[in-house]
This record gives sequence, structure tokens and C-alpha cells, in this order.
Amino acid sequence: MDTVQIEEGRRTLGELVDRARLAGEPTLIMRNRKPGAVLVPVGWYEQASACLEREGAHRYHHEAAADGPATAPGSGDQA
Repeated sequence: MDTVQIEEGRRTLGELVDRARLAGEPTLIMRNRKPGAVLVPVGWYEQASACLEREGAHRYHHEAAADGPATAPGSGDQA
């Protein structure tokens, strides 16, 4: 994965987007010598997002099953 400082990223954004879109190459963008963001192809983002949604749904259902039936907020059940 290529790494660029944010200043260079600003100057070469079109090129970085083309590399992500056409060649599938991600780029790590640094700000003040610290990782700030990663520019990735849209397909990578979509796959990661879907995976995180599945994981979140799986975790939610697993935790809900362990905790018992959930009460909807505002349903009037208060201690």
C-alpha cells in the first residue's frame, strides 16, 4: 500500500482516485506523520461495510439472546 502525506494527496487526488478505481490500489493518507485515512476502491469499501453490518447484526442477536427478551424504548416498562 502506498503512503502519502496529506499535502501530496491534495495535489494528486485525481491520480490516487484513479489508482484506487482502475488498479485496485489503496493509499494510506498521513496527517502530521500519523495515519489519517485510507483511500480504497469502492468495492473494498462495500465489502468491508457489508461484513461489518453482518458482524454487528450477528453480535446484536448473540447479545440479545444472552440477555433475554429486549424491551423497546418508551414501552412503559420501568423499574
